[in-house]
Amino acid sequence: MSEAGRLLLEAQAGSREALERLVREQAGRLYTIALRITQDRHFAEDVVQEAFLRLITGRATLRKAAAAESWLARVVSGLAIDQLRLNASRRRREVLLQGVPEGTYELFAAKKGLSGAKVPRVASGSKGIGVQLGVDVALKGRVLDARDGSPVEAAEVGWEGSPRDQAVRTNAQGSFEIAGGLEEPGSDPVVLVVRHPDYANERARIPRERIETSDALDVSVVPHQAIEGRVVDAQGRAVSGARVRALPAGCPEVALALFPDGWPGTVSSRDDGRFTVKVPRSVSDSPGAAVEIEASHTAFVTSHSGPIPMGAGQGAARVEIVLTEGSTLEGRVTDAAGRAVAGAAVKAVRCD
Repeated sequence: MSEAGRLLLEAQAGSREALERLVREQAGRLYTIALRITQDRHFAEDVVQEAFLRLITGRATLRKAAAAESWLARVVSGLAIDQLRLNASRRRREVLLQGVPEGTYELFAAKKGLSGAKVPRVASGSKGIGVQLGVDVALKGRVLDARDGSPVEAAEVGWEGSPRDQAVRTNAQGSFEIAGGLEEPGSDPVVLVVRHPDYANERARIPRERIETSDALDVSVVPHQAIEGRVVDAQGRAVSGARVRALPAGCPEVALALFPDGWPGTVSSRDDGRFTVKVPRSVSDSPGAAVEIEASHTAFVTSHSGPIPMGAGQGAARVEIVLTEGSTLEGRVTDAAGRAVAGAAVKAVRCD
């Protein structure tokens, strides 16, 4: 069995150390594979993050340890190819205008059956100018809570592949009306994307002929699973302003390393110490998934709850986090010549 295979199996069995080492040893190689396919470093980083996230949440499972490295490469390659296909769906047709005097222009484009488009402030001599025309149709519908059919207000509704600023928001009745924003006409279904911070993103595939009818479309969205609780000190007094977040149980450090800008769903405890944190569906819906709640505050030692099971039928979990005061260590970091070192990471590890 290869070393990578052993680490993979141990990571899937819940070993945090194995997963941390796997990320350190394999992330660079997998990033190179993703970059070679996507030709974009940001997309490549996203692909590698998604690959390890699938490993954490159990959405990708190794079956033969001997093929661990090739299995990881296949997972990353598949995700990178999916990203390329998504990018291709957004590709714009280029235009060519010749004999244009020097100056700055606004470009307008239109075609029967398609909505018009404008590109502002284009300098003469510019290359690679893209103008995207959308299908000039309108779709009406409602966004409803999957639990009881109640309307979902302020949900963002838009066409997949279109800029987020072209999306619309539902009103108090959950209703929306969206026009344009599609690629040129074709036979494939189009995808309507619904986003809301309290719900999992929903992708509704809609036949093109349905868009041309006047029938309203109902889209159901599933709420994120919630964990409610309270942060208190050792005397049971409420702690306000504590940072609270839900992390995959057993490997929070790895999860945070994969999301340097912050794991989704961080909140602050209120004046009474209470909090409600949403667990992303990509985590809570995984078979056997569990999370732990981390609470931190500048005046206390960071504390974690025990594992909290996720999944359908669990309902809203409740937990209390007790923060204890810690002593202070002060010091100075220098190099071998005694010169001050700024920006060094300092961590205290208890050894008794």
